[in-house]
Amino acid sequence: MQTLEVRRLVAFGRQVHGDAERDLTQLQIIDGQLDRIDGAYERVCQVHLAADHYIDKIREFGLQLPPDGIDLVRVFEEARDKLGACYEDLTNLQLAVVNSPVYHDDDCIVEAFASLVDEVAELHNKFNTLAWLIGEGIADQEKPLPGKYTNAEDVIAALRAR
Repeated sequence: MQTLEVRRLVAFGRQVHGDAERDLTQLQIIDGQLDRIDGAYERVCQVHLAADHYIDKIREFGLQLPPDGIDLVRVFEEARDKLGACYEDLTNLQLAVVNSPVYHDDDCIVEAFASLVDEVAELHNKFNTLAWLIGEGIADQEKPLPGKYTNAEDVIAALRAR
């Protein structure tokens, strides 16, 4: 059984058995939170698969960028940075859940957040890898400047003349 299914089984068992300390409404709220966390986890896993696919393709075949002017490096750097902010938000939420008296160990909320945080961190790294591979592919496609240069001013002048 997968981790998500085990958490759902635990939640189901709690509902069937009942919980003397908490009412059913509170347990339903927790189950709803788990569903949202698990849904986010599943979406992040899907993006992982796509990122892995593109990383493998770029490494295997290289990269031919279309001449439409889209700065793919910037696209993936910005996405990576947004994932970094998401990671911080999730770790803050996870810490709040850990310190909250509302949640019990068997609620699985802490574990669900931990799994999601780990996946977001790994996806952040994959987007960084994509940005780097794309930048490397762009650099490989650029033609070197002709001639030899002995100082920075000559290189800058040659780049401007390009």
